[in-house]
Amino acid sequence: MEEKRIGKLVVTRRLPKSKYLCRCDCGNERIVNIGHFNTGDIKSCGCHWWHGHAGSRNRSNEYTSYHNMLGRCYDKKNKRYSDYGGRGIVVCDSWRISFKDFLQDMGLRPDGFVIDRIDNTQGYSKQNCRWLSRSDSQANRNISRRWVVHGVVYQTTAGAAKANGVSEQTIRAWCLGRDTKWNFYLPKDGCGATFIY
Repeated sequence: MEEKRIGKLVVTRRLPKSKYLCRCDCGNERIVNIGHFNTGDIKSCGCHWWHGHAGSRNRSNEYTSYHNMLGRCYDKKNKRYSDYGGRGIVVCDSWRISFKDFLQDMGLRPDGFVIDRIDNTQGYSKQNCRWLSRSDSQANRNISRRWVVHGVVYQTTAGAAKANGVSEQTIRAWCLGRDTKWNFYLPKDGCGATFIY
C-alpha cells in the first residue's frame, strides 16, 4: 500500500469521524481531519522551528545523537543494546517521548562532541548528560570497566595502552576480542574487561 503523505505528515491509521492519525517526520503524532489533509491545509505536526533537525533525509547531529540514544536503550536489535538497555540504562520520560525536550535541555551539539552520561551507572537525563569531546567521553566510559592485560588490572584503556606500548584500540581487541569480516577473534590469553558496576 502506497503511503499517504502531505508535507511532513504520513498517515499511519484511519480513525473514526473522518480523521487520520499521522506521524510527522520529526517523530511526533497528530490527528488530522481528512479534509484538511487532502487539501494540504496542514502539513506538519506544528513544530516547524525544529524540523531542520529531524528531516527524513538530512538529520542534524543533535537528532542523530537522540535517535542513537533511544536505539541503544530500547531496540533489542541494536548492536549496543546489551551494554545499555540490556543493563537497565533508560532515557528519562520527557526525552523518550519528545526530541523537543531533549534539544531544549541539551542545546546544540558542538562539533566533534558526543552525548555523555556523567554517571555511567545512571540513565540519560538532563541532570546526568552533557556534550563532551569524543576522547573525554571515551575516558569516562573506560572508568566503568576494569581492563586486565596479562594479569595486570588497569582503570582505563589509555593507562593499559601506555604501560604496554600499544594503542587503545589494541587493548580493546586484546580484552574484548575483535570482529572482522570473516572471523571473530577471542580475547588474548590473560586479558579481559569487566564492568565495575
